[in-house]
Amino acid sequence: MPKQATGCDYSWDRPDLSCLHGKGVRFVCRYGSGDPSKDLSKPELDAILSRGMSVCVVYQYSKTQMAGGYPAGQADARRADSFVAGLGGRVRRRHVLQADVRHRPDHVRVADVRLV
Repeated sequence: MPKQATGCDYSWDRPDLSCLHGKGVRFVCRYGSGDPSKDLSKPELDAILSRGMSVCVVYQYSKTQMAGGYPAGQADARRADSFVAGLGGRVRRRHVLQADVRHRPDHVRVADVRLV
């Protein structure tokens, strides 16, 4: 499959958006987490969109949230929806929920149930 687009994922660092665009980056993955120093803000979203780039929001409330099973997944989804709505409805890509931890074998079953 040929490459469709080049993207960039960043959290606390704020790279120069003009530089990214000049290097061929056409989308960025940004975070919603409950930590304002890490989260995508409205002004940053405006700056990204004004350069013709797309945005995907990765919602990551905690590293162990996925181990909470289906109820934790529901809570994450509500927080993620609220976060994206707070950006003014300008994010066109559906956000993703992330697990950023090495899981034990018993976590796989919990994660599978949560993703149903």
